[in-house]
Amino acid sequence: MDKGAGKQWFIRQAVEDLRWEWRGIIHQRLTEREQSLVSEPMFVVHADMTQWGRWRGGALRQLELHERLLLEHPWYAVVDVLRHEMAHQLRECLYPNSTETPHGPLFRKLCERLGANPAASGHYPTIDQQMRPDDAAEDNPRSALMTRVQKLLTLAERAESHEAEAALAKARSLMAKHDLDESALEGAGNGFVSVCLGQARLRRRCEDGVLGILLQDFWGVKTLWVSEPFWDADNSQFRRGWNLEISGRLDRVRVAAYVYDYLWRYIERGWNALPKQMRGGQRKRRDYALGVIHGFRTVLERQDAQEDTAAVIKKGDAGLEDYFAARHPSVRAGRRTALKRNQEQYVAGQAAGRKVRIAPGLENGQGRSGPRLLN
Repeated sequence: MDKGAGKQWFIRQAVEDLRWEWRGIIHQRLTEREQSLVSEPMFVVHADMTQWGRWRGGALRQLELHERLLLEHPWYAVVDVLRHEMAHQLRECLYPNSTETPHGPLFRKLCERLGANPAASGHYPTIDQQMRPDDAAEDNPRSALMTRVQKLLTLAERAESHEAEAALAKARSLMAKHDLDESALEGAGNGFVSVCLGQARLRRRCEDGVLGILLQDFWGVKTLWVSEPFWDADNSQFRRGWNLEISGRLDRVRVAAYVYDYLWRYIERGWNALPKQMRGGQRKRRDYALGVIHGFRTVLERQDAQEDTAAVIKKGDAGLEDYFAARHPSVRAGRRTALKRNQEQYVAGQAAGRKVRIAPGLENGQGRSGPRLLN
């Protein structure tokens, strides 16, 4: 298959997944009566659009997306634009006599209902671009805070143990104070975003779930396993798998995603440094990772016992709860199952986790390696 034919085949497969996403969102968020008023659109992909997406209603009923969005950006960014254009579609189908402007209060209300970003249109930076601070506007008033947080994270890596813990605690304290001010803001969305971490997999990894809980407990985000398409290279086909999604205010999500990436790199280095006789098998690797995560948790818990402001992060955010409930209206709590652990690897991981240093990477954009392509 030549390159041109391969690209077209890839886009066709992605469009099928877009249809799947569209149907799921409509089914979850609309009443039966509302569903009867909304017809599935024709999905069209263009290479020469001037915006990421647009809804063309009337007799056309087309939901159009830019080719680059599908080819160069992760799936969560594609769905972010999809939800925005779906809000335009619902405005036309459910309120055909409305005289409001296209992005007026009614549209924003529909965005809130869909868990959509009212700004995900035009030349707006996609979510994965916003996750990289170097891509953010230089005049962003939050940039000074992010610079201070980054310097503290850098200090945490280079300092001695007690100094590193103090620097990390101060960084989290600054984030808590900043988000107290942010929570007073009004308007749909309130700056909340949802992104996926790592790569989608056929099976959910226990250690990823435990790390997600740590991020939720100490960095003020919400985590959830979500279904996501991914390219199965072994079988040369698209498949649907699971990925860990985190939701929260943009700055918190940036830091939480950075911590996720850093801890996994730390776990990989530590695992490879173990004596050869201790390595071998996915279960032992899993138990070492769980040990690191639990060891790092003890460091954070000790910080929270010493820092009054750290508790702010853990007390919850009403705006985030509302955003998360709108985005995932059918979430049910799952059951945890007890694991039989390999104690030697788990204890080694715990010891390593207590020595975690958070390395630099946010300020200069090195925390993440750029857009994660769908293919």
